[in-house]
Amino acid sequence: MKPWIVLLFLFPLWNEAFPQETSIASPTPSKWKVRHKNFIQKTDSILMAFQRRTSPLDSNYIVRPPGTWTFKVKNNISRTHLKAKGHLHGDSFKSHMKTNVRSTVSLSATYRGVTLGFAVNPARLTGKNHDFELNVTSYGNRYGFDYNYMSASTFHGYIQLPVHNLNIGNDIMKFRSSSSNIYYVFNNKKFSLPAAFTQSYLQKRSAGSFFLGASYFGSNMRISTSNPAGYDIKRISTIHAGVNVGYGYNLVAPHNWLFHFSFQPTMVLFSYNRIFYYDDTKDKSNDWSDILVTGRIAVVHYFNKRYFGGLTFNYNDSRTGDSDKILISNGKWKGRVILGMRL
Repeated sequence: MKPWIVLLFLFPLWNEAFPQETSIASPTPSKWKVRHKNFIQKTDSILMAFQRRTSPLDSNYIVRPPGTWTFKVKNNISRTHLKAKGHLHGDSFKSHMKTNVRSTVSLSATYRGVTLGFAVNPARLTGKNHDFELNVTSYGNRYGFDYNYMSASTFHGYIQLPVHNLNIGNDIMKFRSSSSNIYYVFNNKKFSLPAAFTQSYLQKRSAGSFFLGASYFGSNMRISTSNPAGYDIKRISTIHAGVNVGYGYNLVAPHNWLFHFSFQPTMVLFSYNRIFYYDDTKDKSNDWSDILVTGRIAVVHYFNKRYFGGLTFNYNDSRTGDSDKILISNGKWKGRVILGMRL
């Protein structure tokens, strides 16, 4: 037998008895990629630790949803109305004014509770509506707040007088208001307000809780007329604040449905109200009775672990004054349609 044939048969046995280490050189990651990876990991661990520390939960009732990213498309619709009635110089009057409906479309991305988003108002972009509104909300299981600022000049409606009715068009009344509401939830380990409004938690079982909070509302209404008389109202300014006690409930229904309602009436502790006339006189009316009320409703449905949709509705009502002089009711509602996806 030839020698090369023997070597051919012995070569596999040699490799089996004395295996040789083989290695394929892998490219060394750059320092920028290593730092970027370390930064992402540290940020992720910090956010997870912050969530666990700030929101201790009873996992039988509340859990975090699967995935780390949540993407949502929202359509917001809102309107503000003003109602007033009373007596002015011996004559009774009643009025009802309301703004145009404001509609915005927004997109948002949330990563472990941190949200980035933007909103577009088509009517404002086309110049059909110059009203401006800013909403800032932060819903937490234990505590949270919401803030709203609005500037509107599209109020229109009527003033009912004993002799005739007076129609009011746009730009005659200019209205600015700011309101804020903070709350603390007592049963925060079992009841989740963000499960209904931000979908950052999942409510597994039905639960409710009492709230303790504080509310503030301030407004400035200017009325412009072509030929004002000295006794005509030129401006109405109101400020009031107080504390509130409310209650909320999350009802978990079959087939992945969640229903929410909450109600927060406020006991006003501070009030500052003024009526200014065209003859530079003013009435101080700190003895007016003031009422602040906040109500919330939400319906959320989970199609599966990834996709969900919902409807939310918020209503705020402020009433100040008395019917012997002037009683003003300022109501604002905001509805929202939500479609979301988790990754």
